[in-house]
Amino acid sequence: MNRPQRAFVAGVIFAVVVVASGCSLSFELDPMNGQTVAGSASPTPAPTPAVTVMPTDSNLPYDADDPTTWTDRQLVAQTIFECVSVSDVGAKARAVRKGLGGISFYGGDVPEGLQQQINKLVDRAGARVPPFIASDEEGGAVQRLAGAIYPLRSAEVMGTWSEAEITRTAAKYGKEMKKLGVDMAMSPVADLNVPGNFIGDMSRAFSSNPNDAARSAIAWATGLESAGVAPVVKHWPGHGHATDTHRAPGIIPPYSQLLKSDLIPFDRAIEAGFTAVMVGHLQSKGLTEPDVPVSR
Repeated sequence: MNRPQRAFVAGVIFAVVVVASGCSLSFELDPMNGQTVAGSASPTPAPTPAVTVMPTDSNLPYDADDPTTWTDRQLVAQTIFECVSVSDVGAKARAVRKGLGGISFYGGDVPEGLQQQINKLVDRAGARVPPFIASDEEGGAVQRLAGAIYPLRSAEVMGTWSEAEITRTAAKYGKEMKKLGVDMAMSPVADLNVPGNFIGDMSRAFSSNPNDAARSAIAWATGLESAGVAPVVKHWPGHGHATDTHRAPGIIPPYSQLLKSDLIPFDRAIEAGFTAVMVGHLQSKGLTEPDVPVSR
């Protein structure tokens, strides 16, 4: 298995992405069975998945493509991501050399020779587990690699297309991501396009209808995965009604209402087998404790 193909270890290594202050990302770990941790929207915390203790003897066989041969340190390191501007990829070279599990692009001007820069960064891992390379690629206002590939229409526009067209669009774009060396897309958005302040731009959501949003999100994720890019469904349990949560947690409808609306696209996507889910800084009565967002 080469490094790009390793993105398909996604279902084995991680299940949940948590968006944290300062754009650091972490993953819930279930290295053996790949079961999702936050797949069903339940107010009762899921039991902590069992983590098999890996060998620490450096003389034992080690395969960078086989998580069952990794040490505990390597497994944990693979669940930690750091964000970097796409214009300054090399800034994380030292962290990758120390075993950082992933890099996510958050913006900036796309430089010349991006593919070479990404390859050089990954090579810094040496004999260690190579990092995932991720990027926000929703289309429309949030598309970090538009300058290196091409602009995509917004999710709001694509939500009016057929599922087949959405899948073809994602697959075509995903292939270009792979050529650059990008393994993972922080998309699709499964939030609803409803009144609020959906991180400043409602066009980032496919539809206000939960069933339509689910179909479009699954179609987008299917296309990415067919190209070898791991999709990340976001922002659980539904960011549509919330204000901008980059500064403070957002308040969304109570859990009883989410079950009938915002959670539907996420539940459907998880049922379809897409187990990487980005969690928002969101509070919901009946789902979270007072003043504690789901990301805590």
